Amino acid sequence: GRLLDDSLVRMYKSIFAYGSADVQINDRLLNAEYANRLVLEGTRSLCPPTDKLPLCRYEPNGSDFLLTGTKELSVYGTAKGIDNSRQNLNGMSFNSTAPAGGKEGEQAYVFISIDVYNRWDYDAATGRYKLFGDNLYLDKGQEEQYAPMMDRLTEEQIMADNLVILVARHEYYQRPPAEIVDILLSGTGPAYAFRDGQMYEVTWNRPTLDSVIYLTFADGTRYPYKPGNTWYHVIGQTSTITDKEDGVWRFQFAFP
Repeated sequence: GRLLDDSLVRMYKSIFAYGSADVQINDRLLNAEYANRLVLEGTRSLCPPTDKLPLCRYEPNGSDFLLTGTKELSVYGTAKGIDNSRQNLNGMSFNSTAPAGGKEGEQAYVFISIDVYNRWDYDAATGRYKLFGDNLYLDKGQEEQYAPMMDRLTEEQIMADNLVILVARHEYYQRPPAEIVDILLSGTGPAYAFRDGQMYEVTWNRPTLDSVIYLTFADGTRYPYKPGNTWYHVIGQTSTITDKEDGVWRFQFAFP
C-alpha cells in the first residue's frame, strides 16, 4: 500500500504524513521530487495534534493509532516552506444526472483476503452506497461476516456517492518472505464505476505521473462522476469479477 501512496502524492500534489516504512520504501519516497512534502513521525506524542507536532498517538497502550489534524498539518507544512496553496486537480468530470448504458449495480463485494473484505449496499433513500466491513477472520473457511463500517467522529455509517474499482497490474518490488508490492497505476486499465444503483464498465486513465485519474467510456468520452465523494478499490489484473444476479457484483482479488 505504501508504494501506491507514491502515486497518490504525485496525483494530488499533497503533503504525505506517515509514521514509518521499510527502508527501501523510505529510500524511494525520500529521493522523490516531492520529498519536501513528506512529514514523518519523529518524537512520539499523545493526541491532540499541535502545530509543532502534527502527528500524534491515540490509545497508545491499545490500538495505538497514528493520527493528525488537517489544520495542524497545514500550519506545520506552511512553516516548513511547503507550498500549501490550492493545487491544479483538473481531470475528473461530474454530472448530477446518471449516464445511460449502465447495468444494475445495487451491491458490490470486494474480497481482498481472509481478513480484508468489504461490501457496498446501494441505499435508494439517500442515493449513496453504504460500506460494510469484514467482521470475522476467515482462517477456518467460515462464511463471510459483515458489520457496518462506522465513522468514529460522526458516529454514522461510511457512505459514498461513487464507488470505483480499478484493475491494475501488481508486481513485486521485493519478493517474499518480506514482500513489498508495487501497484502500477499509470497509463490506462479497466475499471468498474458504481453510482445511483448502476454499474458502468469504463477505462481508467492516468496519462502522466501528475495526472488525476479520470474515467472514460469505450468511445473515449469522459465518464461523469456523481457530485460528492468517491471511494476507490484497486485490484490485480487476474482478479475474478462476477456479475452474480440482480445487480450484485463480486470482485475477488488476485495477484498480479
